[in-house]
Amino acid sequence: MQQRSRIHFRSRLFLPAAVAMFILGCRTTHVEYGSVRPLPPDPKPAKPVPSGAKANAMALAVEGKPADTDGNGYPDTIVVSMYLFSLPHAAPMFEDGTFVFTLQGNGDADADDAHSLGQWRLDANQVERGRTIYGPTHLARLSLLDIGSDRYPLMSANLHCRFEPADGRDPISPRGVHWVQLGRFQAARR
Repeated sequence: MQQRSRIHFRSRLFLPAAVAMFILGCRTTHVEYGSVRPLPPDPKPAKPVPSGAKANAMALAVEGKPADTDGNGYPDTIVVSMYLFSLPHAAPMFEDGTFVFTLQGNGDADADDAHSLGQWRLDANQVERGRTIYGPTHLARLSLLDIGSDRYPLMSANLHCRFEPADGRDPISPRGVHWVQLGRFQAARR
């Protein structure tokens, strides 16, 4: 029995000694600082668009789900921000003209059989101008109530936009399709 207690006592001493040796043996003796990449330079604001520049490109940003402004449970107002650019300048700009929006459903966005749900034509007086973190912005609130009704089954629709410059130049459209969810989610469960 005495033999066993000696072994147990020795193993209790061995474990703390091994941990202490491991900790002391794992220390860093040399740090190399040359491999760290320097910080990038501070960002610079984009150069302003020269006066007299004409828009030749457009970007469109659609807010998430449309808002239900009349409280009937069906979304009815789509909020869209439009950014006009005069490439190669990086900053957006303001320009007078008409924004034409078309909402299509039940079909491929580029197909001829896509069903038109409605269209809005907004001139300079109907579009808000403002500034966001991206720069000068044209803002539109597209109400489904203006083109009929907001009572759609739960579905996705394609929102297309075209800018027609006031001076008669060729229209400008953004690339890609912008999807909008219409209808009430609870209506789909019934």
